[in-house]
Amino acid sequence: MPLSETQAELLRWARVARLATTSPSGAPHVVPVCPALDDDEVVVALEADSVKLRNARADARVALVVDDYREDWNANAGLMLLGRVRFLEGAAWKRARELLYAKFTQYELLAPIERDAIVAIELDHVASWGV
Repeated sequence: MPLSETQAELLRWARVARLATTSPSGAPHVVPVCPALDDDEVVVALEADSVKLRNARADARVALVVDDYREDWNANAGLMLLGRVRFLEGAAWKRARELLYAKFTQYELLAPIERDAIVAIELDHVASWGV
């Protein structure tokens, strides 16, 4: 499912998004992540041994929300993406890591992506407002 240019621009601009996963018991788990856009795919790193990684391995369905909140509510914009994670490997993993490092220069020094999983979110549904 392709994103519109304005939806893609919001994702390129976004410094943080909220990723929702579901535990095996059905409990929701929502955490901030740093998204990057690779063509029409959103990629995020999932730290080794994290709850979000365990949840994504058990159930690939996720939701991701990106928003630009303003006090003037008429100017608010956002996206909600529903999809399934696909675990990247090899050259695709390296490319995604380079995209994440390029967008978030802090990653390499403060939180290097080494043993971590990187996933692409294959989109099933996109909802947006203000974009």
